[in-house]
Amino acid sequence: MSIKQLWCDKYRPERFDQFQFHQNEAIRLKKLISQENFPHLFIYGPCGSGKRTIVRSLLFEIFGSTSRKLKIETKIFEAPSGKKVIQTFLSSNLHLEVNPSENGYYDRVVVQELIKNMATNLSAIKKYPFKMIVIDQADSLTKEAQQALRRTMEKYAETCRIILMAEHSSRIIPALKSRCLMFRCSAPSTVELGQVLQTISNAEQFECNESLINNVINESDQNVRRAIILLQTIAIQQELNSQRKNNNTGQKLEQFRWQQKLNDLSKKLTSTQSVKQVAEIRQILFDLQTHLIPSNIILRTLVCNLMDFCLDDEMKSNLISIAAEIDHRLIQGSKPIIHLELFCVKFMMMFRCTVEKVAFDLEQPMDLD
Repeated sequence: MSIKQLWCDKYRPERFDQFQFHQNEAIRLKKLISQENFPHLFIYGPCGSGKRTIVRSLLFEIFGSTSRKLKIETKIFEAPSGKKVIQTFLSSNLHLEVNPSENGYYDRVVVQELIKNMATNLSAIKKYPFKMIVIDQADSLTKEAQQALRRTMEKYAETCRIILMAEHSSRIIPALKSRCLMFRCSAPSTVELGQVLQTISNAEQFECNESLINNVINESDQNVRRAIILLQTIAIQQELNSQRKNNNTGQKLEQFRWQQKLNDLSKKLTSTQSVKQVAEIRQILFDLQTHLIPSNIILRTLVCNLMDFCLDDEMKSNLISIAAEIDHRLIQGSKPIIHLELFCVKFMMMFRCTVEKVAFDLEQPMDLD
């Protein structure tokens, strides 16, 4: 059994005919690119559902092995204010993959300049006389960047095609969605994900029963990448135990450290509600962010954990209202830790009000001791 390479990369399909699920989407995209001209694409779906795999298989079908010859590039752009904006991206001779939202408010500059530079050079392939630009996390782009992208797409439609990837279609402006052909990339079913995990375990000669696979699927929340990483983690534990002649089977399913930290944070929020807690909460959130855990994942996981601590239906309703407000703030703001900390403080106040049977006001909540 090889453990030197991540299985989620090792067994990632490279062509449409290697897909174990999303066959219908693959057939539709194959028919689409069989034409010499096709529109901009918008592929959206939950995290770990296979969006990037679909995009890279699509690029391989269009450009062949050239799309696999990637290099890391860094360019510096100048904003109208004079600020230098640094953007790193992957590129080949015929396409590039970029995440402009990394630059926050200045993502508009990256979108305009990158597409302009890419579209000025024609493709060397006669059948597809255009280049491709893949924009990751398009739903994190500012409204200004989306408006700029809409105008740029129209201007360079003959020499450039855009592929947008996002988790949520609701965060994309209607004018941008109307210029793209939309593809929904849904998470695989339990049966489909189980087949993927069983295929990988057979290829790696790792013995796992149906119960273990079901536990992995439940823990991964049908996220393919997370499920494969969990399976590989168990396989590594089992191999280490066998080398140490340990009787433990190594098939114990453990959470990721960031999940454990969020579980501990949820318990901390419900155990004591005081101002002294805020410094500890800030440190936990800062630690999660330094380990590159996305803010929306932190918020979503916290809400799911705190639902179990809600004392009544009204408290659950208030929790959802607070989470919706903070989620909106995360999109608009530039420092997520401030808004995540606000969410934790508001929940503590709400929990304290519910326990002490005091009416909770979302606009003017009570003060903590």
